[in-house]
Amino acid sequence: MEDQDQDNHKSRIINRVRKEMLVRTAEGLIHSQDWRTTGKTLRRIMNQLRGIPSAGDEEDNRLWARFQSAYQIYLDRRAQEFDQGQQLKLAQVREELTERQKQVAQLEHVIRTAQGRVQSFEERLSDVAPGPHQEAIRAFIADTIRLVRSDVTLKSQELRDLERSLAELSDRVHGC
Repeated sequence: MEDQDQDNHKSRIINRVRKEMLVRTAEGLIHSQDWRTTGKTLRRIMNQLRGIPSAGDEEDNRLWARFQSAYQIYLDRRAQEFDQGQQLKLAQVREELTERQKQVAQLEHVIRTAQGRVQSFEERLSDVAPGPHQEAIRAFIADTIRLVRSDVTLKSQELRDLERSLAELSDRVHGC
């Protein structure tokens, strides 16, 4: 009987030492930046702790509490890191959104200015009196009007593309 008690005592000491080593390993991992590997290792340690026979209720509870504390620290750090990463991504998207909004405003201004110039050129075209030299002036003004209209068409397409991109960015900001 005494031999059996002594064997049980030795088994519990061995089990406590094995569990203690696993818990210390877990506690050493809580500051790791390798989230995936650390998570897998902590889950493996958890399964190993559960598989080791009892070291006594008091010891088992104490060691399990230490493991849970280490694991919770890891989970909290990982969640905080994820939140910070999400916030950084959101800030980058917002910055890009602001930049594109500025580009839209600039394009709208360029288009309005060009349209005003076309109108001005068209008014001047009708003011040019008939004559041989005036025909060259009319042709020059007509060519200028065509070029400006062509530029307005290109800028308008660029504006539509930019507005579409802006809408996508805006959706990303609201989705974060």
